[in-house]
Amino acid sequence: MHFISLLFNFLINIISKIWFLLFNHLINVPLTLILGTGKYFAFLLAVVINQIQIFFYYKILDSTELTQKFHWLVNKKISINSEKLFKLSTERRYSKYLTIILLALLPIYFGGIFFAVFYTHSLKMNRIKSYIALTFGSVLGCTFWTIGLINISEFLLKILKII
Repeated sequence: MHFISLLFNFLINIISKIWFLLFNHLINVPLTLILGTGKYFAFLLAVVINQIQIFFYYKILDSTELTQKFHWLVNKKISINSEKLFKLSTERRYSKYLTIILLALLPIYFGGIFFAVFYTHSLKMNRIKSYIALTFGSVLGCTFWTIGLINISEFLLKILKII
């Protein structure tokens, strides 16, 4: 019985490390570039991983009891500040989608995409528009991260060649 629990613990550790490597752009993009797969593959891999994350986070948030409890809390906070929120929503109609894009830009493990999906889900925003904003932010973030890493690595290689 002790062997089974040790094996189970070992498998959980391996799965969590693989999960961390796959879904963390701070690691998977540099790793794919170091392995020599190319910048286009690194970019495509990051975008595909973000799309998978968006799908799973929506599915998880749709089917949990915690979501129902959190909606009650969010609705309570919104009802207290409803006049202010109504003025903001009529003045800045697209600012919430800009917020989604900016959150989705972040290449952080359980950061950008998770909080952007959580934001859209908790405020009960239009799913199609928010998915478009999430995808746009994801593509921009992956582009910035991939191009930035390539330019930094090329700059460091030039400095090392001079030295």
